[in-house]
Amino acid sequence: MENDSSSREVTDTAAVANGRVLIVEDDPEILEPLAYSLYKEGYTVLRAEDGLTACSVIGNEKPDLILLDIMLPNLDGWEVCKLLRQHPDKANLLVREGRKLNSTI
Repeated sequence: MENDSSSREVTDTAAVANGRVLIVEDDPEILEPLAYSLYKEGYTVLRAEDGLTACSVIGNEKPDLILLDIMLPNLDGWEVCKLLRQHPDKANLLVREGRKLNSTI
């Protein structure tokens, strides 16, 4: 796997037991704690910080679950969903759209 900031895998020998989760999130304040929590629970964590990278990781890594933000650079979450629906071997998908608790509306 590439060793850049847009797509990283957190893994060790204990982490592969529970499955592979792809987190697609461009905000590190959300991505990092979520990735760490899943890793500590024994999941292999894959990361993508934009929609295009997510599509590449999905095609190459075949995650069991995808946690997908809607507001993403390069290709938004809705477009990623449309592409995923075209593939019968797709992973389970959880879509989220939200704001930080301290954000201004």
